[in-house]
Amino acid sequence: MRAAFLLALVAIFAASLAFAQAGPEQKEKAKPDTAKTEEKAEKSKAKPEELDVKETKEEEAALSGHLKRALFTIDIEEREPVGSVDSLSTATEQVYFFTEIIGLQDHTITHRWMHGGEVRAEVPIAIGGPRWRVYSSKKLIPAWTGEWKVEVVDAEGNVLGTKLLVYYSAMEAE
Repeated sequence: MRAAFLLALVAIFAASLAFAQAGPEQKEKAKPDTAKTEEKAEKSKAKPEELDVKETKEEEAALSGHLKRALFTIDIEEREPVGSVDSLSTATEQVYFFTEIIGLQDHTITHRWMHGGEVRAEVPIAIGGPRWRVYSSKKLIPAWTGEWKVEVVDAEGNVLGTKLLVYYSAMEAE
């Protein structure tokens, strides 16, 4: 009698477990999480043209490479910018342009410094890892007031990002 009771109890437990996995609305049992892992493993074995790849915009950006941060600063400490500026007076003689690049390992980008529509400097930078923080700098002459622009350009000439800086006379500020 006791064995029959335990068998009935096990059968009820198994049925309730199957119901809980499938849910009341589903006609077939839900797959456990391990089934998803097995499916992914099978897909990774398939030929690339057989894969049904649906990526989010973030995943696409990470795969294609992108500019995560770009800014002007007056100092760099431990590969990080110390503040951010969008204008400077001629009392400041040097400015840095900081960028953080994602997903362009083993590629080269260029910081293209422009003033008055003319390229004043091009600084090629080799990207050595999947997340790479780099900067270039420019010594400024007080006669070079006005708008400065730095373009971040990839090896194919695509502009990944642009930032503007206004360099104004310290006398005008007084």
